[in-house]
Order: sequence, then structure tokens, then C-alpha cells
Amino acid sequence: MTKNTKWNPPLGAWGDLYPIAEPDMLMTIYNRLHDMEQRGELSVIVNVVVAQDVKS
Repeated sequence: MTKNTKWNPPLGAWGDLYPIAEPDMLMTIYNRLHDMEQRGELSVIVNVVVAQDVKS
């Protein structure tokens, strides 16, 4: 099969192009964990998980 550019021209972009509006998921997770660490919530969760692991 050969590529015939005479009959198959490149179509390019159709319509307007916009930047991605969604936040970066990894940065969102990092920011949430960082905020939880600053407020001391993360250490509470870690302590609960460790306590449950010790019971098992």
C-alpha cells in the first residue's frame, strides 16, 4: 500500500485549540499531602494505620 498525498492531504487541526484546563493530578495529591502534613493530620493517619497493623 503506498501513501498518495495527492488524494490524502493532511487535514491539520479542526476548530479552536485550548490549553488543558484540568489540574495536574500528581501535583494535586502532593499539595493535599503537604497541607495535611503542615496541619499535623498526616501523622495522625500514619499512627492509626501503624496501630492497626500492630494489632493484625
